[in-house]
Amino acid sequence: MTGKKSGVGARLKEHQPKLQTIHCIAHRLELAIKDAAKSTAMFGKMGRFLANIYFFYHNSTHNRGLLRRTAEALGIKRFIPTRTGGTRWVVHTLNALTNLFAGYPAIVQHLLEIKDQANTSTDSKGKSAGFLKLLLSRQFLEFLNFMVDVTSVLGQLSQSFQKTEINMSEIPKLVKDTVTSLDKLKSHFKPVHSASWEKLAIKYKTSAPNLFCMVDLVLTLPAHSVEWIVLEGPTESEFDPIPAIDYWNGAARKARRPFQPPYGQRKCREEPEESEGEENQEFKDYASIYLVFTLPHFP
Repeated sequence: MTGKKSGVGARLKEHQPKLQTIHCIAHRLELAIKDAAKSTAMFGKMGRFLANIYFFYHNSTHNRGLLRRTAEALGIKRFIPTRTGGTRWVVHTLNALTNLFAGYPAIVQHLLEIKDQANTSTDSKGKSAGFLKLLLSRQFLEFLNFMVDVTSVLGQLSQSFQKTEINMSEIPKLVKDTVTSLDKLKSHFKPVHSASWEKLAIKYKTSAPNLFCMVDLVLTLPAHSVEWIVLEGPTESEFDPIPAIDYWNGAARKARRPFQPPYGQRKCREEPEESEGEENQEFKDYASIYLVFTLPHFP
């Protein structure tokens, strides 16, 4: 549109030299976002990753078919990565991130399978290893989730700018509302150690009531009872529960389960086989008891 040689603006200037050409407000937003994110190394890494993983599946029907099979096995419907380029850069990036997280389990599983398959090409193995390194990186995933929040706010502004019925007087208010939303994101993500227990309880008590009740109980215990609380212990593989179970069953004044055999390795009790003579003797005993109670007694 604004090309210096063959753009629409250049051709119009041939007829009207004093004409001034500028980018539309939506395009200027895209340029401002790219310029602001230029100094962030993680932003460039995210863009290259989204583009490479899109072409990894888009240019290979084999990889796309295997990914579809893995997604069907996991019950995932949205799994194909989408491109980030296009005229609506912010919305394309938001869609690419949303689709990536929707198909994340299937993509990771498929990349692990490629890495372990012997008949896979060296190029595919190298690319899958690079993708897995980023997809399993906590820092990279945190940045992707952060960009989902940022692009969702900027995407709404971009779509508002692209409306044909937008009024120029509405633009300052839209920009101000967007800046306010971004400032809320900055204040929302604070270090955990800077938040007080009361603030956390107000925000998360409804979603994790059992956890907060347990922590409240620990915080209300007096200092002199700390000797009864063991905050450190062995690992799960080294933990032996048998002493605790024996203490639980035997420490009470009255046995909790008097008929329960000792805890530990148990064997099925094998009943001794009865001989033929013992079976006959048992039958005779029952028969004599039956006759005593059923036959009439004579004086």
